[in-house]
Amino acid sequence: MNTNRDKLNMDSPYFDAELALTDILSNSNVSQLVNKCNELQIGREKSSIFVILTIDIRSYDQDIQAMVFENYSKFITSIDTVKKVIFMC
Repeated sequence: MNTNRDKLNMDSPYFDAELALTDILSNSNVSQLVNKCNELQIGREKSSIFVILTIDIRSYDQDIQAMVFENYSKFITSIDTVKKVIFMC
């Protein structure tokens, strides 16, 4: 009987690439995805799918960093506004 564990094992004859990719993407953060991508490239030629994944992951990481900075800036601005209101009262 081929279990999910067999389907996620790259050395198993029951390996399911789509299931493995879904598992990795749903259970990993950005840093882990970059590390996994680097692991897969060690000792192999860079295939186009790894290059595309790396570019996408780094792009998402940059987007997240930009959103965090933007929200931090809004937070600081709101604190300053609250201080001004308190000072005026």
